[in-house]
Amino acid sequence: HDGDLDRAVDRIRSALAVAERAGRTGGNTYPSLQSYLTTLHLQRRRRLEELGQTGSMDYVSQGRELASLHLVWGEVRSAAAQIEPLAGRWSHLAQGGVPPPWFDTTRAQVLLRLGAAQEAQTLSVRSRQRARDEGHQAALRAASLTLAQALLALGRLDDAEPLIAELEADPALARQSRITPATLRAQWLLARGAAPRAVETITAEVARLAGREQMPAYSAALRLAAQ
Repeated sequence: HDGDLDRAVDRIRSALAVAERAGRTGGNTYPSLQSYLTTLHLQRRRRLEELGQTGSMDYVSQGRELASLHLVWGEVRSAAAQIEPLAGRWSHLAQGGVPPPWFDTTRAQVLLRLGAAQEAQTLSVRSRQRARDEGHQAALRAASLTLAQALLALGRLDDAEPLIAELEADPALARQSRITPATLRAQWLLARGAAPRAVETITAEVARLAGREQMPAYSAALRLAAQ
Protein backbone atom coordinates (compact mmCIF):
# COMPACT_ATOMS: atom_id res chain seq x y z
CA HIS A 1 0.00 0.00 0.00
CA ASP A 2 1.36 3.44 -0.96
CA GLY A 3 0.56 4.92 2.45
CA ASP A 4 2.43 2.11 4.21
CA LEU A 5 5.48 2.66 1.98
CA ASP A 6 5.44 6.39 2.69
CA ARG A 7 5.26 5.83 6.44
CA ALA A 8 8.06 3.26 6.32
CA VAL A 9 10.30 5.66 4.36
CA ASP A 10 9.60 8.45 6.84
CA ARG A 11 10.43 6.17 9.79
CA ILE A 12 13.73 5.02 8.26
CA ARG A 13 14.73 8.59 7.41
CA SER A 14 13.99 9.66 10.98
CA ALA A 15 16.03 6.77 12.36
CA LEU A 16 18.98 7.66 10.11
CA ALA A 17 18.79 11.32 11.14
CA VAL A 18 18.76 10.39 14.84
CA ALA A 19 21.75 8.09 14.38
CA GLU A 20 23.70 10.79 12.52
CA ARG A 21 22.97 13.47 15.13
CA ALA A 22 23.99 11.12 17.94
CA GLY A 23 27.08 9.88 16.11
CA ARG A 24 25.82 6.27 16.29
CA THR A 25 26.72 5.18 12.78
CA GLY A 26 29.20 2.43 13.58
CA GLY A 27 28.39 -1.27 13.32
CA ASN A 28 25.76 -2.77 11.04
CA THR A 29 22.63 -0.85 11.99
CA TYR A 30 23.30 2.35 10.02
CA PRO A 31 24.17 0.67 6.68
CA SER A 32 21.27 -1.76 7.18
CA LEU A 33 18.88 1.18 7.50
CA GLN A 34 20.32 2.72 4.33
CA SER A 35 19.93 -0.58 2.49
CA TYR A 36 16.32 -0.89 3.65
CA LEU A 37 15.64 2.70 2.55
CA THR A 38 17.03 1.88 -0.90
CA THR A 39 14.69 -1.12 -1.13
CA LEU A 40 11.70 1.02 -0.16
CA HIS A 41 12.51 3.64 -2.80
CA LEU A 42 12.84 0.91 -5.44
CA GLN A 43 9.43 -0.43 -4.41
CA ARG A 44 7.90 3.04 -4.66
CA ARG A 45 9.40 3.56 -8.09
CA ARG A 46 8.14 0.21 -9.37
CA ARG A 47 4.70 1.10 -8.08
CA LEU A 48 4.76 4.38 -10.02
CA GLU A 49 5.89 2.53 -13.15
CA GLU A 50 2.98 0.11 -12.77
CA LEU A 51 0.63 3.08 -12.56
CA GLY A 52 2.16 4.68 -15.66
CA GLN A 53 3.36 7.71 -13.69
CA THR A 54 6.95 7.83 -14.95
CA GLY A 55 6.52 11.47 -15.91
CA SER A 56 5.38 12.55 -12.46
CA MET A 57 7.18 14.58 -9.81
CA ASP A 58 7.04 11.55 -7.50
CA TYR A 59 8.88 9.40 -10.03
CA VAL A 60 11.61 11.99 -10.55
CA SER A 61 11.93 12.38 -6.78
CA GLN A 62 12.43 8.64 -6.37
CA GLY A 63 15.20 8.70 -8.97
CA ARG A 64 16.92 11.51 -7.12
CA GLU A 65 16.60 9.68 -3.78
CA LEU A 66 18.10 6.54 -5.30
CA ALA A 67 20.96 8.56 -6.81
CA SER A 68 21.71 10.02 -3.37
CA LEU A 69 21.80 6.56 -1.81
CA HIS A 70 24.08 5.22 -4.53
CA LEU A 71 26.45 8.10 -3.75
CA VAL A 72 26.47 7.06 -0.09
CA TRP A 73 27.55 3.58 -1.18
CA GLY A 74 30.20 5.05 -3.48
CA GLU A 75 28.38 3.77 -6.57
CA VAL A 76 28.87 6.89 -8.68
CA ARG A 77 28.04 5.37 -12.06
CA SER A 78 24.82 3.92 -10.69
CA ALA A 79 23.94 7.31 -9.22
CA ALA A 80 24.49 8.94 -12.61
CA ALA A 81 22.35 6.29 -14.29
CA GLN A 82 19.52 7.15 -11.89
CA ILE A 83 19.58 10.94 -12.12
CA GLU A 84 20.85 11.93 -15.55
CA PRO A 85 17.90 10.51 -17.57
CA LEU A 86 15.56 12.57 -15.38
CA ALA A 87 17.27 15.94 -15.92
CA GLY A 88 15.28 16.75 -19.05
CA ARG A 89 11.88 16.04 -17.52
CA TRP A 90 11.68 19.35 -15.69
CA SER A 91 10.56 21.12 -18.87
CA HIS A 92 7.01 20.03 -18.06
CA LEU A 93 7.33 19.56 -14.29
CA ALA A 94 8.52 23.00 -13.18
CA GLN A 95 7.85 26.58 -14.13
CA GLY A 96 10.51 27.68 -16.60
CA GLY A 97 11.79 24.12 -16.77
CA VAL A 98 14.28 24.77 -13.94
CA PRO A 99 14.71 21.89 -11.47
CA PRO A 100 14.33 22.53 -7.73
CA PRO A 101 17.48 22.95 -5.61
CA TRP A 102 17.38 19.42 -4.19
CA PHE A 103 17.57 17.91 -7.68
CA ASP A 104 20.27 20.23 -9.02
CA THR A 105 22.44 19.72 -5.94
CA THR A 106 22.28 15.93 -6.09
CA ARG A 107 23.05 16.02 -9.80
CA ALA A 108 25.98 18.38 -9.13
CA GLN A 109 27.32 15.96 -6.50
CA VAL A 110 27.22 13.15 -9.05
CA LEU A 111 28.94 15.26 -11.72
CA LEU A 112 31.59 16.30 -9.23
CA ARG A 113 32.39 12.67 -8.45
CA LEU A 114 32.62 12.00 -12.19
CA GLY A 115 35.19 14.78 -12.59
CA ALA A 116 32.86 17.28 -14.27
CA ALA A 117 33.66 20.08 -11.81
CA GLN A 118 32.67 22.94 -14.12
CA GLU A 119 29.19 21.52 -14.71
CA ALA A 120 28.86 20.84 -10.99
CA GLN A 121 29.82 24.42 -10.21
CA THR A 122 27.23 25.81 -12.64
CA LEU A 123 24.44 23.66 -11.18
CA SER A 124 25.48 24.47 -7.60
CA VAL A 125 25.38 28.20 -8.22
CA ARG A 126 21.85 27.89 -9.63
CA SER A 127 20.74 25.61 -6.83
CA ARG A 128 22.20 27.87 -4.16
CA GLN A 129 20.46 30.95 -5.55
CA ARG A 130 17.10 29.23 -5.76
CA ALA A 131 17.43 27.83 -2.23
CA ARG A 132 18.24 31.31 -0.93
CA ASP A 133 15.31 32.86 -2.82
CA GLU A 134 12.97 30.22 -1.42
CA GLY A 135 14.32 30.50 2.14
CA HIS A 136 15.17 26.79 2.23
CA GLN A 137 18.10 26.55 4.66
CA ALA A 138 18.78 22.82 4.34
CA ALA A 139 18.89 23.07 0.55
CA LEU A 140 21.10 26.16 0.81
CA ARG A 141 23.59 24.32 3.05
CA ALA A 142 23.74 21.34 0.70
CA ALA A 143 24.23 23.55 -2.36
CA SER A 144 26.91 25.60 -0.61
CA LEU A 145 28.87 22.51 0.40
CA THR A 146 28.74 21.19 -3.16
CA LEU A 147 29.72 24.55 -4.61
CA ALA A 148 32.73 24.78 -2.27
CA GLN A 149 33.85 21.32 -3.40
CA ALA A 150 33.47 22.28 -7.06
CA LEU A 151 35.47 25.49 -6.60
CA LEU A 152 38.26 23.55 -4.88
CA ALA A 153 38.26 20.98 -7.68
CA LEU A 154 38.58 23.81 -10.20
CA GLY A 155 41.47 25.35 -8.27
CA ARG A 156 39.51 28.53 -7.61
CA LEU A 157 40.86 28.91 -4.10
CA ASP A 158 40.18 32.64 -3.71
CA ASP A 159 36.50 32.04 -4.54
CA ALA A 160 36.29 28.99 -2.31
CA GLU A 161 37.77 30.57 0.84
CA PRO A 162 34.94 32.97 1.80
CA LEU A 163 32.39 30.25 1.13
CA ILE A 164 34.25 27.80 3.35
CA ALA A 165 34.46 30.47 6.07
CA GLU A 166 30.68 30.95 5.78
CA LEU A 167 30.13 27.21 6.12
CA GLU A 168 32.45 26.99 9.14
CA ALA A 169 30.31 29.59 10.90
CA ASP A 170 27.21 27.37 10.64
CA PRO A 171 27.20 24.95 13.62
CA ALA A 172 24.64 22.67 11.94
CA LEU A 173 27.18 21.73 9.29
CA ALA A 174 29.54 20.08 11.78
CA ARG A 175 27.02 17.22 11.80
CA GLN A 176 26.85 16.91 8.02
CA SER A 177 26.75 13.30 6.89
CA ARG A 178 28.42 13.90 3.50
CA ILE A 179 31.37 16.25 4.04
CA THR A 180 32.16 18.77 6.75
CA PRO A 181 33.52 22.34 6.57
CA ALA A 182 36.65 21.25 8.44
CA THR A 183 37.47 18.76 5.69
CA LEU A 184 36.97 21.47 3.08
CA ARG A 185 39.23 23.80 5.07
CA ALA A 186 41.95 21.16 5.24
CA GLN A 187 41.65 20.61 1.50
CA TRP A 188 41.93 24.36 0.91
CA LEU A 189 45.01 24.58 3.16
CA LEU A 190 46.64 21.69 1.33
CA ALA A 191 46.01 23.35 -2.03
CA ARG A 192 47.56 26.56 -0.65
CA GLY A 193 50.70 24.67 0.28
CA ALA A 194 50.08 24.90 4.03
CA ALA A 195 50.57 21.16 4.57
CA PRO A 196 51.27 21.25 8.35
CA ARG A 197 48.07 23.21 9.06
CA ALA A 198 46.14 20.94 6.71
CA VAL A 199 47.40 17.86 8.55
CA GLU A 200 46.53 19.39 11.92
CA THR A 201 43.02 20.29 10.75
CA ILE A 202 42.17 16.96 9.15
CA THR A 203 43.68 14.93 11.99
CA ALA A 204 41.44 16.73 14.46
CA GLU A 205 38.42 16.20 12.19
CA VAL A 206 39.04 12.47 11.79
CA ALA A 207 39.30 12.19 15.58
CA ARG A 208 36.06 14.16 16.01
CA LEU A 209 34.24 11.87 13.59
CA ALA A 210 35.43 8.69 15.32
CA GLY A 211 32.53 6.31 15.78
CA ARG A 212 30.86 7.54 12.60
CA GLU A 213 32.85 5.34 10.25
CA GLN A 214 29.81 4.46 8.12
CA MET A 215 29.12 8.11 7.22
CA PRO A 216 30.44 9.59 3.97
CA ALA A 217 31.79 12.54 5.98
CA TYR A 218 34.20 10.22 7.78
CA SER A 219 35.31 8.62 4.52
CA ALA A 220 35.87 12.05 2.95
CA ALA A 221 37.99 13.15 5.90
CA LEU A 222 39.95 9.89 5.90
CA ARG A 223 40.66 10.12 2.15
CA LEU A 224 42.10 13.60 2.61
CA ALA A 225 44.11 12.51 5.65
CA ALA A 226 45.67 9.76 3.54
CA GLN A 227 47.05 12.38 1.15
